[in-house]
Amino acid sequence: PMADPTIDAQRNEFWQTLLAMGFDPTAAASGTYSGIVLDARVFEHGVYHMKAFELILHFLFSHLDSTRFKREFFDSWPIGDARQAREFRSHAFKWLDELRRESAEHDGMWPLDVPVRKSFVDESKGIRLEQVLWTLAAYVARVLLKRGGVWAKHIKHPLIESEAVQGNVARALTSSRARYARRTRDRQQAQHVWQRTEQELGRQITSADNKRHQAHQEFRMCRKRINSDVPNIDSVPDVDATSAEIEQALDNVASSAFELWA
Repeated sequence: PMADPTIDAQRNEFWQTLLAMGFDPTAAASGTYSGIVLDARVFEHGVYHMKAFELILHFLFSHLDSTRFKREFFDSWPIGDARQAREFRSHAFKWLDELRRESAEHDGMWPLDVPVRKSFVDESKGIRLEQVLWTLAAYVARVLLKRGGVWAKHIKHPLIESEAVQGNVARALTSSRARYARRTRDRQQAQHVWQRTEQELGRQITSADNKRHQAHQEFRMCRKRINSDVPNIDSVPDVDATSAEIEQALDNVASSAFELWA
């Protein structure tokens, strides 16, 4: 499939932001992570995505709150086996979801159109996971910028300047807000169409119910009139009546019924 230039641009901005904060792909790919190729498209290829996710989250969480990371991940970092990998992802999901919820309630730094799902974290690949990581990187960058001088300590990569990083973060946030605005408008339009359809269906259902109720009332009234007005049993000819008497009785019943329905 053809590459999406918007997604490629976001991947590059994400990667540059990581480098600007001091992420060193060569140093990170050591020890149990030896041989991993880390680049802007690592989550697209789906080869090293599990290990890349662990390394990048460790890097971003440590920058965001190193004390908390050491406290909550003390038994799952560094990762040495499958159990620790599961615990790492469990802790990571809770932290990410907490950031999303707190942002929605307070600062709005986490876009509402970037959900956090346990399945994203467990699978550690796909565009939805990349959006979570892009958002987390922008979030951490903004936190560091707010801290002032602390940010300068993380500008270690020689090819990236802080102004460029701030521009990348700003563009990423602007792009995210624009996407959210478009999706919000689309959702609102869909909601308006559904509301109009729902209202029209409601009117049709109400009208049908009213007509059915009216028909029931008319039926009950007619049945009541028939029960009270048709000739009683005494008017029914005997079994030994002549054909003329039977015909006359039928004419009388027919006339009574016709008067009721006229």
